Amino acid sequence: MKHEDISSEADELWRLLAENENWESRYSRNAFEKIDQERLEEEAAAVDLFQPWLHILETSIGWLTAVWALLAERVYGEEKKSKLLLSIWSLLSSSCNYAASVRVLVKSGLDNPARGVARALDEHLAACIAILHQPDLAEGFHSAQDHDAASQFWFKNFNTKRLKKHLNATEKSAGIPPDVSKELRDWRENELNVFSQTIHPNFVAGFMAANPQDARDLEKVGLGIFGKLSANSERTLNHSCKTIMYFSVVGGELLLNGEGNIPPLLEIDETNTSHQDILIGRKAIFELNRRYWDYEIYPDSEMS
Repeated sequence: MKHEDISSEADELWRLLAENENWESRYSRNAFEKIDQERLEEEAAAVDLFQPWLHILETSIGWLTAVWALLAERVYGEEKKSKLLLSIWSLLSSSCNYAASVRVLVKSGLDNPARGVARALDEHLAACIAILHQPDLAEGFHSAQDHDAASQFWFKNFNTKRLKKHLNATEKSAGIPPDVSKELRDWRENELNVFSQTIHPNFVAGFMAANPQDARDLEKVGLGIFGKLSANSERTLNHSCKTIMYFSVVGGELLLNGEGNIPPLLEIDETNTSHQDILIGRKAIFELNRRYWDYEIYPDSEMS
């Protein structure tokens, strides 16, 4: 069906319903044209307003996609595939999708849904680390292919408490100092608690959706129900960048070097340019995050 067909049908239906009440129809077939144009303008403005975090996120998505591509070559090319390979490929497929969605939503001025997606990105990459650390989980993850089985598997193995234990154990085996590990855990838990406000119905989330702090002028708030660049998106981008960076350090170690008797899932050939991209990219996104760890686009704003 074409747009003209359904819009004409809706226009006629609206006219008849209004006529039955002796009212005038105010239906507009192209109501979203102006909204779409404003969204394009927001996207263009976001390129300069949200740096360095927007570009660091794009760089991070590129690295994550490069890792996924190497796994995909094996998934699509090998006759016999391990449950571990399939599980990590599946989780990274979703993670790439979520990371790209954060970028699109933030640039469109839809920060609340971007935070919900950023939370999902964090959970998927954490689950990826957990399975790499404990490969026997891959069998259950792969076999849980209906809603009930997947829910039960998640509750048993990937609930907040379980994931925290997996991440702590992985950080310890990777040689991350306990004080650094604790700081990372505290930061992650705090951010996820804040982001959960956009998932569970509450007044503050609705208020922020309708009245985002204008990214162009902190003294103003915009009308945000259809999208308005928000200064709060700095926190959303910051978290997403650091989430992927964390996976590149901890998950990357397991992917590239294995752990104990567990062999690496990716065999790196340093003469292969795609493999070089993964090695260089891993170092680059870590260094970019390190350089700008405390950088604030809006130092006078209380990020929420």
